[in-house]
Amino acid sequence: MKKIILSLLFSLSLFTFSWAESVFLKDGSVIRGKITESTDEKITVDTGYAKMEIPKSKVQNVTFDSNDTSQKESNSTTSKQSDDSLLKPETVYLDILLGWGGVNFNNNLNNQIKTNSSYPFEELDVRGLGYFAMDFYLSVNENLLFGGGLSGYASLWENNSTSWYGGKEEFSLQTTFYSIGIKYFFKEITSGFFINLAVGMDKMILKNDLIKWSSAPGLGVKGGIGYAVNFHRLDSCFIFGLDGFYFQSKYANDNWEVKGSHFYLGWLW
Repeated sequence: MKKIILSLLFSLSLFTFSWAESVFLKDGSVIRGKITESTDEKITVDTGYAKMEIPKSKVQNVTFDSNDTSQKESNSTTSKQSDDSLLKPETVYLDILLGWGGVNFNNNLNNQIKTNSSYPFEELDVRGLGYFAMDFYLSVNENLLFGGGLSGYASLWENNSTSWYGGKEEFSLQTTFYSIGIKYFFKEITSGFFINLAVGMDKMILKNDLIKWSSAPGLGVKGGIGYAVNFHRLDSCFIFGLDGFYFQSKYANDNWEVKGSHFYLGWLW
């Protein structure tokens, strides 16, 4: 009698778990069972022996395994909802950033402005720095992005000396920066704090109302810290942060150096 009862229980367990979801993890392992709960942060799988809570950041994919067609159809809605609620793994990311900040420059660049001023030179009044960037990245793992792109910096100065007609002479410095770099997320890509670092080639253009001076290509670096606010439904995130930068290039026999920092806002998707 005891053997009959054990056989019945074993047969019942096989019937109960003859269908299941297969949860494929990013580390290569597979967990099979029934998904009993799915939230934005985790999924709960009943394996028949225990209930396991799995963070969605570790899930690569979910598939439905079934030998019973009728049960597969009756549970297709649950399986689809579980799949749709998971973020699909991305391989290519794009960010677009806008920012503003402050800038300083070395004496060689200051002398270039002073020598070529149209009016008596007093001092420069810095009116600000604008910043734009667009970068493409490839995901190396769940924390690291590697890629490159284009950044543009534009700063505007005024010569405080007033001209004979009462106006003020303006100078602008435009810096283009072609770079490669990384973004490292401490939690996971598109979520939480991250650091970024980029190196590359820069080119500067200094101009006033009458003439412009273009430097030779030089070397530059930028980097800083930021924070990402994740939007699961959009598979993207809002990012903001603070970067510092240093650019160096040569005009004639003079070294031009520009450094500063800027705050930025943007989107990564």
